[in-house]
Amino acid sequence: MLGEPLCNSTGPPKYLPVWDHFDKWVFGSQYFFEIFNKTSNKTEGHAATGELFNAKEGEILWTKFSLNDKWEWTLGMGVKGDSARTSTVVVKQPYMGLLPATETSSWSEDTYNTTFVNGCWEMYAVEDREHYPSTGSTYLFQVGLNFVPQSLNILKCQPDRCVYWCSSTMTNVYFLR
Repeated sequence: MLGEPLCNSTGPPKYLPVWDHFDKWVFGSQYFFEIFNKTSNKTEGHAATGELFNAKEGEILWTKFSLNDKWEWTLGMGVKGDSARTSTVVVKQPYMGLLPATETSSWSEDTYNTTFVNGCWEMYAVEDREHYPSTGSTYLFQVGLNFVPQSLNILKCQPDRCVYWCSSTMTNVYFLR
């Protein structure tokens, strides 16, 4: 993250998002979500965040989403080869339990049975070329599966910039910027 990103949270019980300013690259795991407040008639943002770490040019960052047998998500992000810089958020229930159980209470509910995988750069308030990398980024998405996908839909994937391959346990998508 660079610029003025959402990068932190007040934590429980309200999980209010916190923005900060960064002149150098940082990363951290985060779960951002919005809830409609019926009293104020407004949508309100919330966030659960992990520890922030500095990132250096040339490092390889990884992101991992894991669902355990209790239907709890663990969101992790770190530097390849440096386990000391690992940021983690555990999301035991949708919306961090802020919604009434009558609306939602578990990731095992049918409404959560579809997953979308994507990536984006979030650089808020970056105003000059000095702080915006123009080339050299690559992305490898590896999605572990317990089934063979019936179809793989990759939107806006230019043949010379994207390669994908599947096995019985893993879908791999490689993007070159």
